[in-house]
Amino acid sequence: MIKPNQKFSFVALSVNVDDKLPENMPFHPGLWATRKLPVSLDAEWQKWIGSIRAERIAEDCNLFLCAAMDSMEPGVLDHENKQLDSAVMRLFDGLMLTGNVNTTATPIMIGGAYQPDGLTVRSISDLRQPMIPGGVDYDDVTAEMVALAYRHAMGRINFEKTTSYDRIARVLFIFDNAVVTPSVHERLHQFCRCIEGFILPNVGKTEKQFVSRTELFVGPSHHDPMRALYKMRSKVEHMHDYEWPEGMVERDRRLIVMRRAALVQELSRQCISHFLTTENMWPHFASPDRLASFWALPPPDRQNLWGPPFDLNAIDKKFDASAFSDEMLGLG
Repeated sequence: MIKPNQKFSFVALSVNVDDKLPENMPFHPGLWATRKLPVSLDAEWQKWIGSIRAERIAEDCNLFLCAAMDSMEPGVLDHENKQLDSAVMRLFDGLMLTGNVNTTATPIMIGGAYQPDGLTVRSISDLRQPMIPGGVDYDDVTAEMVALAYRHAMGRINFEKTTSYDRIARVLFIFDNAVVTPSVHERLHQFCRCIEGFILPNVGKTEKQFVSRTELFVGPSHHDPMRALYKMRSKVEHMHDYEWPEGMVERDRRLIVMRRAALVQELSRQCISHFLTTENMWPHFASPDRLASFWALPPPDRQNLWGPPFDLNAIDKKFDASAFSDEMLGLG
């Protein structure tokens, strides 16, 4: 699908995929996903990218997110290459927002050109490897998830065209960084901040409004878990120890951290995914004044605009505490 006199970029992924995932999934001209390596890794390619990387791409990678464009100067590394890299990175980030996508190896991004003398590599880099929450099963990548990844990517682009207000851009930046962070405490902290980005809490009222305003996302019957999440987020923020009921054993303490980190990661993912694919919400997040006006609406009006809340109980039930040995929890 890469043609002569084109530049290209692709992200090579090793992920768990559904058996029914199509071999080729075009989005629009010059942007597609495929299960087939979009280039031939001949001896020259192996020399450019290294034999170990070449072997990993050829044998382990099973999903490729690709972009290509015609170029008057395919051999020149310039803004066109950056545009292609940005396109596949947005698709990659969009895929990570579709569910618990289990990347079993470090993703690789490759850029190059199809010149008269053949395909050439112009850039290659390892991407940070996203992690799914501990104690939660992974999702096989389906055609529906790949299509949703494209909707996320386009939603991100189109929303950013409507405003210079960068609050949602900061939420996305925090999420993209949190999902690759090894520390479960920092993950819990940062995913809570993603949710804070949506609720616009007033200074000095963050905890109270985190609890009340997240009713929009989880309904009115989950004040206790949302308050507990915020208190743990604050402990991490200020580098204090968590507070536990007297007599709680260390294993149970650590499992609560893992459970709540998994819950807030999934909740923040669902909030971002819903926002990017719900265009009627975008005007309400286009400026500080509009966002403040949104939160000043009566709760039923806000809920009608946002849509039904997410099922927090269903999210929590995905967590399996029995998946953790003492060794995995750092005990013994």
